[in-house]
Amino acid sequence: MTVFKSPPNLYTIELPGPFDDGRTYTIASPDYEAGKQLMEYQQRAQLGALALAAAEELSDATVDRVADMMHLDDTEEVDFYRLALGDVLDDMLADRCPFPYVTLCAGTVVRWVTGDVDAARRYFESGGRLPAPKARKQPQDRKPRKR
Repeated sequence: MTVFKSPPNLYTIELPGPFDDGRTYTIASPDYEAGKQLMEYQQRAQLGALALAAAEELSDATVDRVADMMHLDDTEEVDFYRLALGDVLDDMLADRCPFPYVTLCAGTVVRWVTGDVDAARRYFESGGRLPAPKARKQPQDRKPRKR
């Protein structure tokens, strides 16, 4: 019988705290159901971002529907942070962590769950700034095909 070894660093990530006191927060991987819900939130955000990028070509009513789809009401927002951060959210609130730090950590977990630990690291270390999208080449900028 072949026994596989556990992959390293698959089930937790450790994030440095927002204060200069050496504190860290160890966040466990969300369970299956929470992971599915986080993926749904991410897909909503991605679809909404794509639609808003094309907003000039869409009707006002469509843009409004997309904005509504992307908006989380208060209950959904609390659920999102709880799904992403689990019990660590309580520790962050007790430590009076700044709101931008909590949102950065939640976004980091989403990138970890929907992507991988390297994507999460890049996101966290950039302060939550996503890379600028690559400009699409216009037809006149493309090289002609060789025949």
